[in-house]
Amino acid sequence: MKRKIVIFIDWFVPAYKAGGPIRSVLNITSTFGEEAEFYVITSNKDLGEASPLAGIEENKWLHLGFAKVIYLDIMYQNAERYLQLLNEVKPDVVYLNSLFSKNFTLLPLSIVKKDQQLKEVKIILAPRGMLGKGALAIKPLKKKLFFIYARFKGLFNSIIWHASTDLEVAEIKKIIGKHSIAEVAENLAILPQNVEVRSKTSTPILNIIFVSRIAIKKNLQLLANAIISSKYKAQFHLTIIGAIEDEAYFNAIQTSLKSAKINYQYIGAVPQEKLRQYYEQAHVFCLPTWHENYGHAIVEAMSFALPIIISQNTPWRNLQQKGVGYDLPVDVVDFTKALDAFIEMSDEAYAHYSSNALQYAKSILLNPEVIQSNRKLFLN
Repeated sequence: MKRKIVIFIDWFVPAYKAGGPIRSVLNITSTFGEEAEFYVITSNKDLGEASPLAGIEENKWLHLGFAKVIYLDIMYQNAERYLQLLNEVKPDVVYLNSLFSKNFTLLPLSIVKKDQQLKEVKIILAPRGMLGKGALAIKPLKKKLFFIYARFKGLFNSIIWHASTDLEVAEIKKIIGKHSIAEVAENLAILPQNVEVRSKTSTPILNIIFVSRIAIKKNLQLLANAIISSKYKAQFHLTIIGAIEDEAYFNAIQTSLKSAKINYQYIGAVPQEKLRQYYEQAHVFCLPTWHENYGHAIVEAMSFALPIIISQNTPWRNLQQKGVGYDLPVDVVDFTKALDAFIEMSDEAYAHYSSNALQYAKSILLNPEVIQSNRKLFLN
């Protein structure tokens, strides 16, 4: 008999603006959809949107790929409805995405732990990078008080933490407690087809792409400052793709780019299936993030044979030794030097970086151990 897995997540396809978590959950259901029954409980909106998702029937189970999905409006995101759905499905596993989501993590977590009929359910929580040093530095007092409350209530007792890397295991044990149970299962992702190694063709222009939510954590400001600081700034073209979470923050960045006469364009949030054209127009992917537990956009960029320049706050390290790009301290000077290196690079050297990026992505995405670790987490 197939295991029944209920997944709670704030946003799900056709929503796309929240990026990585949506892709992670979609890839889990696609990979194991024939081995388990998946039920996704989510909201009826996309990140930052006031209007419901178009063409979606709300508050009832719908078939979507390998899963049944229910898109709840705000009136049904409550304990009574959740308990009704859980008792209806009778899950073996409840999988929670995000750490601080009130409606799609904390509320269902408290329900599962309290209800006697659900006491045998395996609870898995994916913190999605929210326990990293850089992430915790944003609104630190509020988060510190939350963890004090969670410990007092025993909120995280007897749950399994889904860590994407060994580094995230260490973060979980440091913040939640050394006796926490954490299992490593790297995020599942899909390798695009028919990707070719890039050529820079000795162009005087370097096309830089930033793909992520526009929020302090993702650190677009540093990338803007690095471009402005370069002696080649007139030869850079920056493409910014992502949902705006902090409008004042983005306005300040745009003001600085315009003042320095930097050539840039803001595309907005783009559905994952339409990103390919933007990756193929770029020469280098940049993300000076304060923290990523995985970084779907990073791996995705490499899978399109794009060299990358990222911070050291991700699992993807020693990139220069691999000939893939740069992983750097969060420092404007270092990022400027890396950008300058790519614009000065010969076409032959650039093609070498591009080839290495593609091969590195393949080693990540085609690793059978990744599928097996996820199977162990969800199906055992």
